[in-house]
Amino acid sequence: MLDFIIAQGVRMERGSRFWPDYYDELPGGVKTSRTVTAVPFDKNELGKEWAAKLRKGFLEVPARLDDGMKLPFMKHSWEIKKTFVKIALKLVAGKLTGKHWVTAGAALQGRMLQAVLQKEAADIRVNSPVSEVIMDDGRAAGWLQ
Repeated sequence: MLDFIIAQGVRMERGSRFWPDYYDELPGGVKTSRTVTAVPFDKNELGKEWAAKLRKGFLEVPARLDDGMKLPFMKHSWEIKKTFVKIALKLVAGKLTGKHWVTAGAALQGRMLQAVLQKEAADIRVNSPVSEVIMDDGRAAGWLQ
């Protein structure tokens, strides 16, 4: 799945060391983490119409997962205080330049939507309930409401 979405132009990065690989002894396992996250995304890149439809993100600041996880420990480390200042400066610069940052799931959704819109690869419909997807030779061909 990751190979596919990365091939579509969705920017991802290795995620947090805070979530270990619980199956590191299995093939493909790693001793640190297999977590992968979308790079923070400026939802204004979608254009006004689509940016307004993107779900609100968990933390709408230009912070990577690892950095955000460290912030509660800021009073214990000058390194983390420096990280906080960098995030704050990016946030202020973003506000001044009109950026609207999203992270985590909202960044992934935004980047996936952007990839589809750029390729004009799908007819995207919102507020359209679907009860069943009609499959034809392994590809979605339609739906039932």
